[in-house]
Amino acid sequence: MESKNISHVLVFILVLTVSYFGSGVKFTDSGLFLFSSHADNQDKGVLYIQIKQDLKNSISEYKKNPASWMESSFSAENIFQQVYDFESIKASNALCRNLTQLSKKDLRIFKGEIVKTNLHQNIPCLRSIAKKVALR
Repeated sequence: MESKNISHVLVFILVLTVSYFGSGVKFTDSGLFLFSSHADNQDKGVLYIQIKQDLKNSISEYKKNPASWMESSFSAENIFQQVYDFESIKASNALCRNLTQLSKKDLRIFKGEIVKTNLHQNIPCLRSIAKKVALR
């Protein structure tokens, strides 16, 4: 019963979000959604909050079952790919700000994506984050 209520609340929040931001919501194949620059201009904190929630969900999924986490919509690869696909410095900065707030233990969950050199060009903070927590 409780999970059904949570589902209803999440759907309600999603409907309110789409109603408020309209075309600013960008849905993805993995089920994640990000806010486009139109929505980001309306509320610069929304993108940061969304990425923070995605990272939190990713960490939670990983801790529940690392094997199924790799295939989930909240895998590190999916989250980083969403930010990369967004092609926005604001999205990159929001990811960077959120990553710097994670513990070293939680940050290591994202190690595979943090050390990908092809992402360093578009998300410059990854190089310094990798060095900070000795991921390389």
